[in-house]
Amino acid sequence: MVSVPGLARAASPTLEQVVRERGPLRGADLEALALAVARTLTGLHGADAAHGNLTPATVLLTPVGPRVRAPAPAAGRDPADDMLAWGRLVAFAATGGTGGAPPPGTIDRPLRDLVERALNPDARARPTALHVFATLLEDRAGTARRVRPGPLLAGVAGVTAVAAVVAGTVLARRPDGAPAPALERSQAPVAATALLADAFGDPRSGWPRDGDGRYRDGRYTGRVTAAHQAVWIWRPQPVMPRRVLVSATVRVTAGAAGVFCLGQRLGDRGRPSLYELLVGPGGVTVAHRRDGVARPLARDGGALTGEHRLRALCEVTGAGTTRLALWVDGAKRADRTEPTRPEFAGGSGMVGLAVARTGPGAAEATFDDFTAGEHR
Repeated sequence: MVSVPGLARAASPTLEQVVRERGPLRGADLEALALAVARTLTGLHGADAAHGNLTPATVLLTPVGPRVRAPAPAAGRDPADDMLAWGRLVAFAATGGTGGAPPPGTIDRPLRDLVERALNPDARARPTALHVFATLLEDRAGTARRVRPGPLLAGVAGVTAVAAVVAGTVLARRPDGAPAPALERSQAPVAATALLADAFGDPRSGWPRDGDGRYRDGRYTGRVTAAHQAVWIWRPQPVMPRRVLVSATVRVTAGAAGVFCLGQRLGDRGRPSLYELLVGPGGVTVAHRRDGVARPLARDGGALTGEHRLRALCEVTGAGTTRLALWVDGAKRADRTEPTRPEFAGGSGMVGLAVARTGPGAAEATFDDFTAGEHR
């Protein structure tokens, strides 16, 4: 049996029973259900497994949130069939019916768009579970509110904030085909294919748990002491695409923090060469760091305190240039193009979280809703 958070055998009311007795789900309850089930499917599919029997009768509404009954062992199951079942499940939860796409007004976007794509008869056109999870996670992070389920799913908040990926990064298996907005616009771009998503609710999701970082209250805290200049925290993962978007919600306690991209290990010491895109009391900083030394490339003044949503574009082009752009809360704050450095000539590399000192004391920041995706 694959060990995936969100699978359960405990007896609890099923989604089918609750909808029949109390009526369809709406708003945050529906979003929380869709997110929790997509998260479970992402873990299964990432472990090269599929459920094969996802129905309203196999989803349990437990005191700690939705759980999916563990599937019986079987071979030959297709993750694309799970996504069709996911679309039908969400449609049933929203309407109480078993027909096709729910009528207008029953499901808000972007969840409605994902459901319609999941119901596509062509399996190749359906989104992956990771794409669904990352899209819903981005939507939650990009809104002013957090998803706050009603009494029906009161326990889901902690459940839906668990890791999307079990035992390593999962690559999307099929292009999702979502159009990407023009990068010249002021709003933040959106990834066309999801690669990695983590809401830091599950301390088993693979980020370091040592002096540099720790899980706490559904978030992740990174810290760098006065003995070092910066810390970079990442998950083991395959080579990233040449054009990657990295997103995270960041709250800086001291110093500066944000995301890094194009990380490459150099030499026996393993000190990486990478690009940092940071925010803090000094505003926005884009810097190249090699052997622990940061060389600022772009700055935008104006203190950034409190919590902010960052989206960073990192692209190694075929024309011998590297582009770095940063959007903060949807507004572009930095855009830098420079000749591609030799260590990045082979394309992209590691992505992750960055915390840097800006003064004599330690630096610390908390992170939430991390995603990485390919921009097309």
